[in-house]
Amino acid sequence: MSLTPDILLDRVQLKSRLRKWQVISALLAIFALLSLTIYATPNKDKEVNVGDVKEAYIARIKIDGVIMDDTYREKVLKKLSEDKYAKAVIVSIDSPGGTTAGGEELYEQVRDIAESGKPVVVVMRTLAASGGYMVALAGDHIIARNGTITGSIGVLLQSAEFTGLASKIGVTFNSIKSTELKASPSPFEKMTPRAEAAIKSLIDDYYGYFVKLVAERRKLDLDTAKQLADGRVYTGTQALKNGLIDEIGGEKEAMAWLIKNKKISSKLEVEDVKTIEPEKGLKDVLFGDSKETKIFDQITANGLLAIWRP
Repeated sequence: MSLTPDILLDRVQLKSRLRKWQVISALLAIFALLSLTIYATPNKDKEVNVGDVKEAYIARIKIDGVIMDDTYREKVLKKLSEDKYAKAVIVSIDSPGGTTAGGEELYEQVRDIAESGKPVVVVMRTLAASGGYMVALAGDHIIARNGTITGSIGVLLQSAEFTGLASKIGVTFNSIKSTELKASPSPFEKMTPRAEAAIKSLIDDYYGYFVKLVAERRKLDLDTAKQLADGRVYTGTQALKNGLIDEIGGEKEAMAWLIKNKKISSKLEVEDVKTIEPEKGLKDVLFGDSKETKIFDQITANGLLAIWRP
């Protein structure tokens, strides 16, 4: 049977509609699977918001990655310090440090929790160096593994200089400044001795604060603290020998310390407290565009850093 043009057109349109619904169905199926994976999979390590738990518990705070100032985290930790159900806090650290302001801010927030009457024990994991170690100093008791990398007590400011490369390709940078030290250091000009001295005084000032913090919190004399704060990293074993930590171990030892020294009940559950601001868009959930994945995009060398960079 021969097909008329009208019948052929109808069949083409029908196939087109079928393909459209097949694509829509496939996309809906993919979306459903993603939703089930993200939301329906049981999560034994689910984080809680401060205030959700209405019985006595031990809060665990995780400090991972680069440390920066964070207003959301600040609000959470303040609420935690006031939470009557949180009887103690375990601070779990795996961080190379970060900005000086971020490390100092987090140190003070953890100290506020400790001074509110809640015992705070710090557990260093793989890495707790520089600003990460600064945060650890806020704890009442510091524990690390033998192989934990810690220390790196110091401050740095890094700036690239392109003047040599620019001259080779015939490019000249011109800067008109109110004074010599404005916008120094700059990648577009050689650092003068005066500018270098000014930057060094900036670093020395904050380094002095860091060293005094180590001496005070670890009950060391200032000269000993300075000797230990020469920028080197230590293993957990070396840190214990030098008085930078209190004990070798992990969370089991942290619990034992809380039970023995702070009379915390061994029956209390440990709850992970959510300190990272929830994502607001579906795109962020599906494609991972989050603070955690973007953290290294946010940090730059334009500022003082207390960070370990191997």
